[in-house]
Amino acid sequence: MRSTLLPYEFSSVEVTESWRLWESFAVLGAWTVVVGVLIVPPLLRRVSRRQSGARLADARESAAQTAVK
Repeated sequence: MRSTLLPYEFSSVEVTESWRLWESFAVLGAWTVVVGVLIVPPLLRRVSRRQSGARLADARESAAQTAVK
């Protein structure tokens, strides 16, 4: 990201005086995997516990009928 936003001359400030793009891609990929492993399972569990739209509509309709009586 720095290589796209900063001028080429700024690469001389880096440790190896280059942007090291492949290492940056590897680190970003690793973080993507870590976040995916940590976030996706709880998110999928939460989604699978929720009711479908049809079941939710039926529950609302029965609650509305109960309130009217």
